[in-house]
Amino acid sequence: MRLASLCAFLLLAAIGCNTHSDDEVVGKWVGKMKLSKDDIERAPQLGALAEAEYIKNAESTEYIFVVKDDGTYTLEGLGEFVVTDTWVIKGDEIVLASSGTNLSMSGGTRRGIPNQIPMRLKISKDAKSLTWSDSRGEMTSIVTFVRG
Repeated sequence: MRLASLCAFLLLAAIGCNTHSDDEVVGKWVGKMKLSKDDIERAPQLGALAEAEYIKNAESTEYIFVVKDDGTYTLEGLGEFVVTDTWVIKGDEIVLASSGTNLSMSGGTRRGIPNQIPMRLKISKDAKSLTWSDSRGEMTSIVTFVRG
């Protein structure tokens, strides 16, 4: 009896470790960035014109994230760049890998461009949205994706 209880507990624990299935995330997602009020107010003080222009346009940029059932993804909306590589689900997150060589720009592949991936996108409990946040720089960027 104790062995059966232990096996049942271990089975439930294993199922609980990966709370989402691949089927819940495969498909097209559309994302929008949200910057904090502080970040927007601070934009002119960051100095670089490109940075200020980025902030000005950030919330109007649409990010297209396509998760494919073969374990690959495509992410567009990063300026002229398109990122393609692999993904896996770990717990309540999609982890995006990138070798740094799978960036294309204006139709050609650019090798050795450093990027900010691997990224982790939090899957909502109902699997209706994905959220990525980054606070490594002077600003906090949050992109929320919904089915597109």
